[in-house]
Amino acid sequence: MGEVEKAFNKVRKELEGMGLLFAGWKLDKVDCYHERFSVGGLYGFGGAMGFFDPDDGDIHIPAFYPPGLLTWWWGERQMLDVLRHEFGHAVADNYRKFFRGGIFKAAFGASCGAKKVFEGEDWESEYVSKYATTATQEDFAETFMLYMKHKGKLPTRYRGKRAIVKKWKTVGRIIREISALRK
Repeated sequence: MGEVEKAFNKVRKELEGMGLLFAGWKLDKVDCYHERFSVGGLYGFGGAMGFFDPDDGDIHIPAFYPPGLLTWWWGERQMLDVLRHEFGHAVADNYRKFFRGGIFKAAFGASCGAKKVFEGEDWESEYVSKYATTATQEDFAETFMLYMKHKGKLPTRYRGKRAIVKKWKTVGRIIREISALRK
């Protein structure tokens, strides 16, 4: 089994533990492709380590990253974070009703998919990463990635940052509401 596949299976187990992945449901159908010779895989030349494609509903790891290079270069944790982030996009795509309402807008500042223009230098008070400042869906995916990584426990460095705390709580609420659909 390749490194990308191992990481993918670990993230699926994390999703299952959070109540987001159950047999036959939406996220269970998301697959991961490590594409060596595809046009979609060339997307990685733009700097992306992976992407979720809403057209086919799958996660793609760019072609020019040979198996094992991601884990060798960035480490297994980085590959896990890429997959957690991309599953954040898969959650938003598969459970759109949770991203249309006022709860999402109140926490993330706009509807899912809206581009953001962040002006200023103090992005760390409102966003978990610089990349999260680019669009609401990236803000959600980055927050979701950290939420999964830390198993829902807000890291100390974010505790006094109201905007991040609000987003964190919203991610938790979305996860609980999706999980409740199973019952």
